[in-house]
Amino acid sequence: MTFLTVLLLASGDSSSLFAQDQKLVQARIEHLRQMSEIERARFHRNLEAFQQLSPAEKHQYQQLHQQLAADQARGGTLTRLMQTYAAWVHTLTPTQRDELQKETVLSQKLALIRRWKDEQDLPSDAHEPPVGTTPPAQTTPTADESHPPIGPSLNKRDAFPLKDLRSVLAVLVSQIPQDSSKPEFKEPRLPDYLPIIHASIQASGNSYRDWPQETLLNEMSKSLGKESAAQVNRSDLKSKREVMVRMLLMAIVKQAREAVGFPTDEDKMRLLQEMVPEEQNRILNFPADRMNVYLVRRWMESKGGDTLNDFRKIPEYNRQVDELFQRLDIIPPQKFLLKGRKPNDRPLKPRG
Repeated sequence: MTFLTVLLLASGDSSSLFAQDQKLVQARIEHLRQMSEIERARFHRNLEAFQQLSPAEKHQYQQLHQQLAADQARGGTLTRLMQTYAAWVHTLTPTQRDELQKETVLSQKLALIRRWKDEQDLPSDAHEPPVGTTPPAQTTPTADESHPPIGPSLNKRDAFPLKDLRSVLAVLVSQIPQDSSKPEFKEPRLPDYLPIIHASIQASGNSYRDWPQETLLNEMSKSLGKESAAQVNRSDLKSKREVMVRMLLMAIVKQAREAVGFPTDEDKMRLLQEMVPEEQNRILNFPADRMNVYLVRRWMESKGGDTLNDFRKIPEYNRQVDELFQRLDIIPPQKFLLKGRKPNDRPLKPRG
């Protein structure tokens, strides 16, 4: 009998129980009697939470119960995945668990999970084989070496929304003297975004690592919406510049992905669930970045045509953004580190 069975029984909804489960009711009741005080308190909290659910939410739990039963008959892949997730949640800090619980939007919740899991999976010296030894043989396919990792989905904490991105770019355009040697950016489109930044830096007369100066930085901040401005303005001048540049460049990366129909976290999860159990197991054993690259490419290949061709341009676009991070002397977010860059690497010496 599953935990859902106990909840349904305790809530008086015995009509929802399977016939075979009713034969085990007395045994389960005896099990409840033998629970420790802590286990019983946890059970009552879960029971109260279940009773407060809407009929639709209760129906979702019933469907999950049926899916798990069917999954166990097929080998238990989904069950093991849920057990792995439940164990992983306990590795989070209390603050992270609280933030995860409060997040109600599924895509944002998945983005939090991906970000924290990626941070936990960051490479360290402890993961490298001892000097003079041979690394273990690869048991899974490696990502295509011609493409850097694509990176997990970006959320509002990583990048400006499109409205704020356009507002900041409008400020930059207004600061660029219009003459015969400078391009005009009346209605900037995605291909114009990076050239606008380069043109703004050149017009300022300062080096890349000194851009933007305080006056321009303040003008850029004033153009932001309330939420974005709060993220940028909560730090000192140096940190404010770093946050502004990171969120600006990552907003451009986000727009490039969305322009080619980049899959959402829900799309990638759906693709994973549609795989046969053998492929699921193989993919779930990939490191986080490789799993993400694999799922994104599978998604794009399923679309084909122009979508796949546009997707193949993303690595070059990422390279240009990464180079700009380096010239600005700012370390990009961990989730955007390109192949060969270590998390604690300082940027290369700017060339301009």
